[in-house]
Amino acid sequence: MLRDCTKKAHEAKAPSSRMPISRPMTTRPRTRPTAFERAFYLSSATVDVRSASVLRRRPAVVAASMKCPKMKLSAKGRFACPPVLPEPAERVSVAIAAWPRVHARTHWRLGDETTVDGADFYVGDEELGHIHLFAEAHVATGIELRKALVGDALALPFRWSSKFVVHTIARAVDVAHALWLFQLAYDRVTGTTEAELVGRVAAYTRRAHGPLRS
Repeated sequence: MLRDCTKKAHEAKAPSSRMPISRPMTTRPRTRPTAFERAFYLSSATVDVRSASVLRRRPAVVAASMKCPKMKLSAKGRFACPPVLPEPAERVSVAIAAWPRVHARTHWRLGDETTVDGADFYVGDEELGHIHLFAEAHVATGIELRKALVGDALALPFRWSSKFVVHTIARAVDVAHALWLFQLAYDRVTGTTEAELVGRVAAYTRRAHGPLRS
């Protein structure tokens, strides 16, 4: 089901700078790409060969090691209002869509503009990420921020791109962390340096674990 996505300017709210209080539990991705999606990512993405068995049958693709291009808004096809997602993912979608300068729209199944696959979020032409209908969020982070998040077990790696992380929004407790991840992506595309964002992740990890004991 698609929504009325008309949004008044005065209704937009800036993302909160507060971090989630509790450290969330993440779950492994539950999606398998279609044949078209595999072909797309294999031709355009830097993929972890340890997690993508299909690449073991495509050594030429590994040798090419092409960097994943950002999915620009201009390349996303026709516009449609974002679908209503299942709870609690819908709460995340509504909150992000209300942030200043965010453009929310339908996320189509790759290569098929007739099949709704989730909700996309953009600032200008830059993608923040998207949330699939099955409540799995793919958040655009860039390489260094991704390393920090995955290294501190704050997100899962997206197996088809080295510039995205994965977080499943299956329970109410997952909402705050999903918004925090999307806020990192939002701050990244609106001017915050990567070094500052990586430092923010390190500070959150210290806060979650408490001081180290000797």
